[in-house]
Amino acid sequence: MHWHATNPWRCWERTTLAGILNGPDDLLVRVALYDQRTRIYQSEFRWPALDRLGPNDFGGRYSQVTLRFGDVRWSLETAADAGRVYLLVRCLTPEKAAHVQIRLETLYVPENRGQIVTREEEVVARSRTHAWRVRSPSPAAHRTGSTITHPLSRPFIAVIEPAEDPGRRLEQRTAGERVPGDADTPLTPDERAIAARIGDARRDYLGRFSYVPAEFWWAYAAVVYGLGWNMIWAADRREPLLVCSRDWCVHGNYGAWVLFNWDTFLLIPAAAEYDTALAHQIARPQMAVQTPEGLIPGIASPLGVTADRGMPPDASYGFWKAYLRTGDRTFVEEYYNRLCRYHAWWRRNRDGNGDGLLEWGSNPTEPAHPQWQSHSFWASRYETGMDNHPMWDDVRFNPETNTQEQSDVGLNALHGLDAQCLGHMAELLGRSEDAAMYRARAAATAQGVERQLWNDEVGLWLSRDWNGAWNHRASSCCFYPMFLRGVDRGHVDRAIREHLQNPRRFGGPYALPVSPKDDPAYAEQYYVRGRIWPAQALLVHGALREAGREDAAAALARGCLNTMKDEWLNEGHLHENYHAETADGDDTPESDPLYSFGMMLPLLAWYHIREKKLDGTVCTGDLEREFGEFLDRDGSWRARIDPLDGLPSL
Repeated sequence: MHWHATNPWRCWERTTLAGILNGPDDLLVRVALYDQRTRIYQSEFRWPALDRLGPNDFGGRYSQVTLRFGDVRWSLETAADAGRVYLLVRCLTPEKAAHVQIRLETLYVPENRGQIVTREEEVVARSRTHAWRVRSPSPAAHRTGSTITHPLSRPFIAVIEPAEDPGRRLEQRTAGERVPGDADTPLTPDERAIAARIGDARRDYLGRFSYVPAEFWWAYAAVVYGLGWNMIWAADRREPLLVCSRDWCVHGNYGAWVLFNWDTFLLIPAAAEYDTALAHQIARPQMAVQTPEGLIPGIASPLGVTADRGMPPDASYGFWKAYLRTGDRTFVEEYYNRLCRYHAWWRRNRDGNGDGLLEWGSNPTEPAHPQWQSHSFWASRYETGMDNHPMWDDVRFNPETNTQEQSDVGLNALHGLDAQCLGHMAELLGRSEDAAMYRARAAATAQGVERQLWNDEVGLWLSRDWNGAWNHRASSCCFYPMFLRGVDRGHVDRAIREHLQNPRRFGGPYALPVSPKDDPAYAEQYYVRGRIWPAQALLVHGALREAGREDAAAALARGCLNTMKDEWLNEGHLHENYHAETADGDDTPESDPLYSFGMMLPLLAWYHIREKKLDGTVCTGDLEREFGEFLDRDGSWRARIDPLDGLPSL
């Protein structure tokens, strides 16, 4: 794999944000902290210890994260240069850290992957094939066993570099114990030179985003930083994965990693814009678990896959958007055939009554985990990606057809969108017959949605029971039909005016609730019952732009920025979901503080500034006119998300 070739060290260790991992060698170097007064020792720092995310470059060139240890704030930076990796720890509140020590630990995970030995002030890790030495040039550092100790109140630098001759015995006894300097010892020229290299790496990395207006970086950085820090190393797969949340891969129900497909597909174009290698690495593991039948399972983990069901079919949309943002044909060439198989799986498996419209469902397979379920009503709800939404409270599951007995408005709109995207892909690849077939299928789906799922009395597309009864429990998915060519323009206008922007329905200062405000479940504000979910908002924004409703799309983008702004600026959070009345994400444990969905609210606003429609037409918003109230005019918001920018050079 390409990330093994030169620098194998990355901040991809799932158990701590304060560590750098050599995945191929299963070797971890991590920062632990020890309070000498309270005797509290902490060697793992995860989301509860997070103060601010920073960069985490996929290529390993630079990373930074700000963490908390009690009331102490501190930063860890890493940078790669000429075969070496440098670590820099800086305390942002040194007046509170007089009694806190850094303990730099070097360990194999698991232990039997190699041997840790020592040589004078160095720690050496060696396996059968590689050896690495870990040292600190700081005069205030000293080694005790395999741990390097240093006061937190003084900047700490460590170096990881290849060790010579891994086959010989490296442990040596020193003539006398080294007496380290104290926290007031000035930085040496060597330390300052290394700090300068790390500073250069930071500037080089952030300089890659010169295309982002400075006054909008506070929002766009949430996408870049969020993607970077939700990459983890999957040891059993020997590759990195983008997961929904790191913490879900430590003590969760899925094992050491988990893939949820629909949110991942929506983030591929976001990564592609600034790092195509990252985007492809996000995509490949998802496509690698595709079954022989063509299903891309909704969940994959070390326990297995949900072979009974998928998730909302937005894969082709994600890949086509990645191509549009980059011009990289491999996003189409490499995945087109498998995306066609996935499209065909839906048509074979989810049209239970044969009327041409699809239903959510679950096939009769053995679940890989008892909690996952299969071939049940709740398993079919899990396929929707909106588990407990009231839209499905009274729907029946038919075990003979393996589907719900309801033609679902969101599923059919996404299936039509999938056909539209495959048609564009086929045209790009010169497959004219495929292109014609998918265009015809998209048109037929649009006609079916209009004919069978538009409720003229309500003024909205709604799901419908096989017996013809309407399901009036609406959701944000009811706006997805605006993606489809051929839907009635008058219907689009009514849906926006009477529902999307109606303050008694979906309208309001925060966007976009998954249930209308007059639904009885809205007041619950529990998980997918009434709360704001970013993925649905992202899709609705895309649908509005395809429908040419730029003003409505801009209003939605402003509502999404308004929703995520305070949590991101004040707490560094990008929540899984938000309270629709307060925009609070901390009010419930069922809203992870840093989740793949959370990046989609600022991403949606960025797309409004810089985007192409599905046919390649450029559509850009006016930054000043449409987002004036969300511009960082004096740089104070950037100072919050990048606290190192305000520190003096070392």
